[in-house]
This record gives sequence, C-alpha cells and structure tokens, in this order.
Amino acid sequence: MIPYQCKSPVLFLVFNRPDVTKRVFEAIRQARPSKLYVAADGPRLGRQGEVECCQQVREIATAVDWDCEVKTYFRDKNLGCGKAVSLAITWFFENVEEGIILEDDCLPDHSFFRFCDELLVSYRDDDRIQHIGGTNPLNQNVVSSNYYYSKYNRIWGWATWAKSWNHFDLELVNWPALKESDLLYECFGAEEADYWSDVFDTCYAGEIDTWDYQWFLSRLCIGMGIMPGCNLVSNIGFGDGATHTIDPSNVLGKMQTQKIHFPLVKPSSYVPDFKHDSAWGDELISSSKRKLIVRIKRALKKMHYKLRK
Repeated sequence: MIPYQCKSPVLFLVFNRPDVTKRVFEAIRQARPSKLYVAADGPRLGRQGEVECCQQVREIATAVDWDCEVKTYFRDKNLGCGKAVSLAITWFFENVEEGIILEDDCLPDHSFFRFCDELLVSYRDDDRIQHIGGTNPLNQNVVSSNYYYSKYNRIWGWATWAKSWNHFDLELVNWPALKESDLLYECFGAEEADYWSDVFDTCYAGEIDTWDYQWFLSRLCIGMGIMPGCNLVSNIGFGDGATHTIDPSNVLGKMQTQKIHFPLVKPSSYVPDFKHDSAWGDELISSSKRKLIVRIKRALKKMHYKLRK
C-alpha cells in the first residue's frame, strides 16, 4: 500500500540539532509533500561548533529525494527564537495560502499530515477556526468525534492559513488595551486569566524570547483552535540543546503518538470542548504552581548556602 502523500506545503523550522532534525526530516520524507520550505536561524556568536552544526542541519533538511519544490530562508546572523521563527512563518505565508508547520524537534505520526490536509480544506472558509494543532498532551480520546474545538492552540506540529497568520502580533501592541478588556476573564476562570495576564505582561515587556504566546493571544481574539482526539506529535527535543524545553524529565517530553482514524468525524457543535479545555487549564495552573515551588526552594537553598559561608 502506498503511504499517504501530503498535499499541503510544509514549513520545516530548523537550527542546530542534527539528531532531532534527521528524525523529523525522515517523517517529512515519508509524507513526500510537493512543496517544502526550510527556514533556519543563524549560528550564535561564540558558540563553539555551532557554525558546523547549523550547516549540517541545513544539509539534512534539504536532502530531498522525491519530486518536491524546495525553498530556503537561511539567516547568516542569529535573531533568536521569537523573531527568527515568526519571520520564517511570515515568509512561508507570503508564498502559500495555507500550510503545515513543523519544528526540528516535533516528530509527527504519519496520520498527522492527512489530518492537517483535510482540516485545512474543510475549514478554509470558516473564520471560526484559526488553528489546527497536532498535539493532545492529555491524550484523552473524544467519544463523539476524533477532534474537538478548543480555546487553546498548541504549536508542536500545527497548520493554519495565511489569512489567520496576518493577525499575528509579535510585539503585542494591543495587549494594554486587551488587558483592560474582559477578554481573558470571559474565556477563562479568574485564576487562569491571571496566569495568562502575567504571561502576556512578560512578553509585552520583552522578557521572554518567544513567539507562541503571541500567536495564542492573536488567535484567541479571532477564533478557535482544533485539537486531535489523540496525540499526533511527540516533542523529542527535551533536554540539552533545547531553547525552552530544557527539562528532560518533563512528562510532555515523554508523550507517545497514536494514529488518528479516518474519515474524520466533525464535532456536533461549534463550541470549545469544556471537558478537555478545563483539564488543560487545570494542568497549566498546577504546572505553574509546581514551577513556583521549585524556584522558591532553589532560592532558599542558595540563601542558606550564602549564610553558611
């Protein structure tokens, strides 16, 4: 049986990790998209061996041996995660109307590509949907359908449309006005709304080099996301060399993938799935509290060490 061939253009975001890049590229190779866009940030100054690693990664990510149009967006200088990734996605959507985005550490099950293909077409003209995610960190199967609508969007393997990405705001220019509105408190409970408000405050102040929180807020203002009923993408990049996913013991780094079944069954109503969204909101708050406790313990330990000296 011939494996399913991906119909949508794919953007592959890479940097300096040959090992994970090779595994994800092999998954893309199995899907054989007819258009592959590869974007890479430049090596950082003073990092021994990074120039060579970045070059090796670029060679791996463009070693296409199937009928495919390849376009590259390689930077000589390092911009950092926030600007490099968001500018690469903008470049992608300057060339295509819709497509799939995979980072170098996001390893998809083969069914992920068909899942994105079908939903990009199904919701192409439906402005209620702005994001198609491939990750289900809770891995809770949906009973009545095999995907669900959500307040959230996850970016470990995802897809969207150029018209949706046009709303992206890296600098969060509108955040002060949105903060004064009731948006977060209308979407979430008070505790979670406060959590997200702190996150966006940090982004607005430029204290974190990222782009995904900004996409979350931009998307939240205009529509819902779609999540699969089972996990379709595994993040294999936790640990050394990661930018944000640095804790190798994190349970999100141990998620296995499953195959989603076709034909896809559409949810019965156009509302976020309360059960799944509530469970994920609870996990976000619990995770935030666990991180705070760890930071407090580290601070107390450091203080105790200084006092002993």
